Amino acid sequence: MDNKQAIWRVIEDALSKEILAGAFDGVLPPDTEVARRFGVSRLTARKALASLQSKGLIRIVHGKGAFVEQDVVQYRILRRMTLSQNILEFDSQPRRRLLSYRVENASSEIADRLRIIEGTDVLVIDLLGFAGDRPLAISRSFLDAQRYGKFVEAMGEHADFERALLAYGIKTLKPTTVTVSARMPTSEEATLLDQSIARPVVQKENAELSDDNGLFRYHIACYAADRIKFIVDADV
Repeated sequence: MDNKQAIWRVIEDALSKEILAGAFDGVLPPDTEVARRFGVSRLTARKALASLQSKGLIRIVHGKGAFVEQDVVQYRILRRMTLSQNILEFDSQPRRRLLSYRVENASSEIADRLRIIEGTDVLVIDLLGFAGDRPLAISRSFLDAQRYGKFVEAMGEHADFERALLAYGIKTLKPTTVTVSARMPTSEEATLLDQSIARPVVQKENAELSDDNGLFRYHIACYAADRIKFIVDADV
């Protein structure tokens, strides 16, 4: 191990201990300050910070700085709970932002998922979900527009998904078969999730049934992989 490698590892170890001890209020000093503190080049400081990010201790956002990663949200995917309800159970504050919505003709795949005729109008809703101030998930919902054409309006200005469910008389949603896979994000997804494009996302796909066991929506969501933990309860 050469001296330069030893130096950045010493810096990484020192910062790691300080992070775990809660020495930083969510944000690390910039690399220029780290370099000045340890008497090294900015490149060496960046190497130490990059290693901390690879270990999941911090998140580096270009042009904004390095942020201490917080605890992950636990999502019990087979319970009759929405993401917001899971976040509340985790003692964090959920919120959503409406990204876009539109009505389009159902493709053969979406029609099959919703058990409707191909070409039927479907409402497509894109949302960005947060746990506290951290973006957590980008979701796309496909709903039968004939039944749920006013769903966006029912959510209101704060994109309150649960409010819209109640407006349609739906108290719970029951997930059908859930498919989970890992992939790399698109540049747009990385920007929305405030993460590096080099870090993976977890994609979850499933249909959901309403209280009367009727198909409510087909749902695709991608989550910042280091901020979510999926739990499958054996007794569900």
